[in-house]
This record gives sequence, structure tokens and C-alpha cells, in this order.
Amino acid sequence: MNSKNRHSYFSETHQLNYSQTYPNRSLKYPELTNLLQNAAANHTDFAKLGFDDLQQHDQAWVMSRFRIEIEEMPQLNDEIVIDTWVEVLRGSKSIRNFTVTRQGKKLVGASSLWAVFNTKKRRPEALAIDSTSIERYPTLHATKQENAKIDFDHIPFEFLASHRVMLSDLDVVNHVNNIKYFEWCLNYLAVDFVLNRPFKVIEMNFLRELANDTLVTIYRFEESDRIHFKIADESTTYFVARVEY
Repeated sequence: MNSKNRHSYFSETHQLNYSQTYPNRSLKYPELTNLLQNAAANHTDFAKLGFDDLQQHDQAWVMSRFRIEIEEMPQLNDEIVIDTWVEVLRGSKSIRNFTVTRQGKKLVGASSLWAVFNTKKRRPEALAIDSTSIERYPTLHATKQENAKIDFDHIPFEFLASHRVMLSDLDVVNHVNNIKYFEWCLNYLAVDFVLNRPFKVIEMNFLRELANDTLVTIYRFEESDRIHFKIADESTTYFVARVEY
């Protein structure tokens, strides 16, 4: 992996391997989100606004929303370039964009919303570190639509599966990592569905943090060209998502 900073516009190159791809040779959808999330982390580390820097103030970045628009999924052995940049960084919130390209061709665009989270108080708060060194690109977008709140109140969800949070689901902030929610949803779908219906848009809202050993229910509702997901327990909704194919 090679990384460089071009005036706060950050770039990484990756060679995709067999552990990152499905049996059809396509990059796994959760692995795509993982690569994008890691690029964001690497950029903030480079800019001295990463996890270890924020932990000096008991803070961390957590993702709130993610929209991914897919023109073509990368394949096994592809060399891809991930570019990421900050559109907005103000107070406790930041909008970050991404593109994934192969030999100069755009394959994927993504828009994400992040919040600064106090890891002791377990609540959002304003960034404690000066961020003026990070250049903003308010007019440079990667998607046709920005990340947005998903309205799920009136969707007639149906039971899909139950899942108890385990150690492998947790990350350094000591809660379920963003990638895991979507991974759970896909793992409980039929293999043929995931492999044979190429996803065009993935939208995710991360609503509440989820702790170890919590028992949750995964729900879904399928329409002709999209499927909705919800992860909740008896009192709280933690995650909602929508996939268009």
C-alpha cells in the first residue's frame, strides 16, 4: 500500500487478494466498506487527527452515515486506488468523501458523515484539536446524492435472524464496528442473492452504539429493486440500511 497527501487530499493503492473477495471474484461488500473506513483512519492519522491523537482528549471519530454508489465492483487481483477528502469539518461533525478507481476509471463513490465521540462520556462533543491544517473541499462530491437519514418508521420489517454480539464484532472504541452491522445482514441472506444481484447503492445509518453480549434482532423488508435492513432490540434501534440493486 502506498499513501500520499496532496494538500489534504489523501490516496492509497491496494492489490485485492483472495480473502477480500467472494466466490464470484468480486470484492466483498463489507470489505469495500472496510477499505474505505481504513483510508479515512489513515488520512486522519497522517493529519494528526487520528485515534491516538484524539485519545489524548478521550475522543474518537465514529461514523454516523454512509452512502456508497457502485458503478462496478473491483475484482480479485485488481489494483485499486482509494482517494478520500474532507468536504466539511465543523464542530463535532465531518463529511468525508471517497472514490475507488482502477486504471483511472471510477468504480465507486461514497459520502460519509462522522461525529467526534467522547469515549469516556459515550456521547458526541466538539473536536478538541485544531483542525485548520485539514483542507476542506466543499464543492468536490463523490456521489450523485449525499449521505442522508433513512426514514424507516413505516417500513413493514420482517424477522431475519437473531445475533449476539461477540468479541470479534468489537473495535478499538469498544463497541461494534460499523462494518459488522452490514456484514451480519448479508450473512443471513441467501448466497445466490448476494452473489447474483449486483448492488448499485448501499446506504447505512448508525444510530446507537452496540456493546458486547447484547442480543439483537435483524429485520429485513424486500421490494422489487431494493432491500431494507434494521438491527434492534426490544427498546432501541441501532442500525438501518437500504440496498438498491
